[in-house]
Amino acid sequence: MEAPVEVFVAFDMADSKVVEMEATTGVTAEGLEGLVYRYVMEDGTEHYSLSLVGLREVVRALNAGKKKPTVFIEDVKVKVEGGFVIALAIAVAGEGLRWFGAASAPLRDPFAVPKAVSRAQRNALRAALPPTVVHAYTTKFIKEGKVTTVTKPALPTPSSASETEQREPITPTIVSNGTADLSLPEDEREAWRMIYRAARTLWGDDFVKSLRETVQERFGAERFGQLSAAQREELFNWLLQQRGE
Repeated sequence: MEAPVEVFVAFDMADSKVVEMEATTGVTAEGLEGLVYRYVMEDGTEHYSLSLVGLREVVRALNAGKKKPTVFIEDVKVKVEGGFVIALAIAVAGEGLRWFGAASAPLRDPFAVPKAVSRAQRNALRAALPPTVVHAYTTKFIKEGKVTTVTKPALPTPSSASETEQREPITPTIVSNGTADLSLPEDEREAWRMIYRAARTLWGDDFVKSLRETVQERFGAERFGQLSAAQREELFNWLLQQRGE
């Protein structure tokens, strides 16, 4: 059974906290016990996933004792576009096969670069590892008690269109290469591009399905194009809030 959107959001936010801690202290989180995240739904259903630290531990174990690593990050490219730091990572696994992972973070976030880079690397490595390997190590870490329970992310109460229009716009941040404007442009196509970037930050490569479910749950819309400009702005702000920006 596929996990609900809130589970992926909770796990991703937990990884972000690890990245912030590492960026602030300069110390990696490799010694932490939370190699697996655990999330409990209101009905008691439990969901588990490798944490960022757990994924690193799996890669380390797979490469242990080998003259050359068989699973590693080959390259990371970073660029600034549309008020976001965008990172693309390339992971190599097995017989030279390459897997890609992308992530982004708003420029206004002081940890935008490490968050985008770490999540891009995570997504690439996760794609490179066979599901059987991920499952085996997840089970192993759970049996060893190396589990951290994460809590439900706070969701803002849906507001009416009139309330959304009265809300203060997101304050733009001035950066060295110009102005990073995080407010949505009037052009619908450009607005959705920014929403897609924010959604990919939360949900990775499966962001379209998760975004569609969110649009249906919050606005009762079957298609993205049915949202008004005010509703798009509300959706964009909600996505940023889930990232803690």
